[in-house]
Amino acid sequence: VLHFSDEALGEFVAQLETKPYAANTMLVLVSDHGGFTHQGHPAHRFLIPAIIYYPARFKHQKINAVTSQRDIAPTVIDIIGGYQP
Repeated sequence: VLHFSDEALGEFVAQLETKPYAANTMLVLVSDHGGFTHQGHPAHRFLIPAIIYYPARFKHQKINAVTSQRDIAPTVIDIIGGYQP
């Protein structure tokens, strides 16, 4: 499943990059821990992928930092210059 998802996302981004609006398009992809916390597994032991693809603002980089899914919305709002109360 992961290989198929990776291939499909790669094809999607390749097609997007052929469009005139590609540079101003942001893709936000996140996952979760699949409900493992409900089976006695602590959530902090899982690495949860998150991708923010926005070529107008960022070059490709990998960040190995501990974050929370609660950080995603404020981060996107900040990137687009929106107001955060």
